Amino acid sequence: MLGKLIKHAFKAHARAVWGAYVAIGVVGAVMVILMLINWQNFGETGMGAGLVVKGIAALVLCLTAFVGLILTFVSVTREFRRSMVGKEGELTMALPVRASSLLFSKWLSGSFWVCLSYTALCLCFFGSFLYILRHTLGAVQEDVNLTTLLTQFSSLLVSTFGLKVTDIGVILNIITMWAVYGGVTLITIVMIFFFAIILGHCKPFHRAGVLGRILYFFGAVLLAGGFAALVNSLMPIYFVVTPEYFTLTMSTQEAAMAVAVKGYGVFSATGAYCWGFFGVIVFLVTAVLIDRKVNVD
Repeated sequence: MLGKLIKHAFKAHARAVWGAYVAIGVVGAVMVILMLINWQNFGETGMGAGLVVKGIAALVLCLTAFVGLILTFVSVTREFRRSMVGKEGELTMALPVRASSLLFSKWLSGSFWVCLSYTALCLCFFGSFLYILRHTLGAVQEDVNLTTLLTQFSSLLVSTFGLKVTDIGVILNIITMWAVYGGVTLITIVMIFFFAIILGHCKPFHRAGVLGRILYFFGAVLLAGGFAALVNSLMPIYFVVTPEYFTLTMSTQEAAMAVAVKGYGVFSATGAYCWGFFGVIVFLVTAVLIDRKVNVD
């Protein structure tokens, strides 16, 4: 039965987000075409204008991906509200399945679409940055390959943020870890959205209306952030990233020494597992509310 619920949830969320994906795809395609046009064919004026147009197109492409992420969140939460406490709420609640199964299927589906949009956003930002960097370097040197781009990218990060790490592989691994951390956070935020909707339909919290649901959401997000900060101060966990391997340490001093003395990369994993743990707790609380307290419109 859980498999059928997941399949139905994926279809329902696909219907909810397809319009946003089509619109974003059209805008993104136009921006990519503008970026791929050989503006040198229009002479010196075209070359100058082309650099400006390509920069603007790359920026719009990233903004489009960001808007797509926001629209995906909106579509997923609207579909959840409609199917759980809206027009289809009574039918959904009448199904002979546990509340946890219903909630898990919608969480899994919603998280998939949100993470898909998040992945597109990360690729757009990283790809656009390398694209602009390539054309900037291409204006002063002819041979610009991927290795050159990544070397310049590494140097730019080191000079901009004062990083002690210079190895390209280490920097890319840390960026990947930050991307995964962002994905875990977004998955938890999806669950917090669901929690706020359900709590807003439970007595006596339903009296606050839409404003109450907004306050419940931000209150839970602040609680998750405070929980992560507290655990990080009491029991920090760090990944020490070297060109050859990863190691774990719970010593802040050892992590600092790895960066300052050896030039290794360090990533704090505390936030990731705290947000993930908080998401599981919110899931369990929301499942109980659905099973015992929720009121359908």
